[in-house]
Amino acid sequence: MESMENVIELVHKINSLREEEFLKEETKQITEYKNLMETLQNLKDEQNDYNKNISKNLQRLTTHKHFIHKLVHNSGDMPVLPVSHDHHEKTITFLTKGIDNESNKDSVNLHNITTCVNNVVSELYNVKSLINEIQTLQKNTEELCLVHSDEDLEL
Repeated sequence: MESMENVIELVHKINSLREEEFLKEETKQITEYKNLMETLQNLKDEQNDYNKNISKNLQRLTTHKHFIHKLVHNSGDMPVLPVSHDHHEKTITFLTKGIDNESNKDSVNLHNITTCVNNVVSELYNVKSLINEIQTLQKNTEELCLVHSDEDLEL
């Protein structure tokens, strides 16, 4: 009899262990289901956002298409400025001569210009030094005059 009780007890333990495993597995599946549902909801939200974004961009493209279409149809009626053939030829000739003149600069002339500028700079330096010397002389003269006038007053 005791063995039967042991068997019954063993069956109860096995049954309770199975129930515990079942509960654990059930909670695990419920948690996994919730995670999957949350992921699905996030994906649906992203899909809605993408659909809204695509709709806005499509509407923007349609607006630009209509605007461009309107510009193209209205541009055919735009008046142009009348430019005579002679004026056009004169402008082309003027620009061509200007480009040729810039392209054909003589290096000797450029050297002469550089030399002239350097000479002017050196002359300017000399003039500045002379001006400084004259200012110094003027100050010294004023001081001498002051000293001389002080001596006259003492006498």
